[in-house]
Amino acid sequence: MYALSPLRDRETIESFVARYVSVVDPLLDAEVLVLPLDASDDLPVDEWDVIPVVSVDGIVDLGLSSPRRVFTVHLRAASPRCGAILCFACNDEVTFGVSVDDPLDSDEAMATATSVLHELCEDTAASCGWVIWERQPSSHPHRDRPWDAHGVRATYVRVDS
Repeated sequence: MYALSPLRDRETIESFVARYVSVVDPLLDAEVLVLPLDASDDLPVDEWDVIPVVSVDGIVDLGLSSPRRVFTVHLRAASPRCGAILCFACNDEVTFGVSVDDPLDSDEAMATATSVLHELCEDTAASCGWVIWERQPSSHPHRDRPWDAHGVRATYVRVDS
């Protein structure tokens, strides 16, 4: 599940981390691939800068640094989730992602995913959200429109009153 949020701020990101990320050994990698400053967002990822990180706080600091940096980081999720993702996008938004186990595309897994999607979108004040299997978030979401991709199973769109 992914939630695209305009709130690229410490409070929202730390709230996501507290709720969805494992506090024990949360980092999957000790390095993050970051789009170089002043580079085109179409630069192949193997040409991105490699920046070491030592903690989730370091990731949050990098995501909030100025000038803004573009990168995606995979984190270990708090149980019962399978994974967590933060994608700091080109347009100053953040895509928050959470994975759930999907044994054989079961109805129960879809119900769980839809429920978590709505929680995630509400928690992050997301403008939209989507459930899709085995896809990475986009660093340029409004151009790529991942919520319209083939295979999207559920969506969320914020309707402000």
